[in-house]
Amino acid sequence: MPAVLDIVEQHASRLLSFLRALMESSGSSRAEPVGRYILMLAIIYFSRHRENCNNLPTLLGLHLHSHGAKRRLIELMNHLGVSVSYPAINTIIKAISEKAREDIARAGSAEDSITAYNNFEQMMGVKE
Repeated sequence: MPAVLDIVEQHASRLLSFLRALMESSGSSRAEPVGRYILMLAIIYFSRHRENCNNLPTLLGLHLHSHGAKRRLIELMNHLGVSVSYPAINTIIKAISEKAREDIARAGSAEDSITAYNNFEQMMGVKE
């Protein structure tokens, strides 16, 4: 992640120095909080350019949804500018599902595909 800071330093050095000044603490010799810088930059970029700079908020929203986060939490994260909205996550999941369905249909209809069934269960009854 430090490589990301190098890129930000090249293209937005004043913004990075501003974030460093905000995060500066007196008497602390901890390592630089690179993850926090990236999150703050993602929030700034996402709030300014919602359509183009939404990779981190989308991934975070999908991660929260896949781990069973409630709608209220996802909407809270959206209002804080950290994640995309709950309806946007549902739209993305539907698009991913549709793409996977098309890929499976295309792979199954190929000439070199073979179908194998491996879900047979045998029930044996024993009379007493």
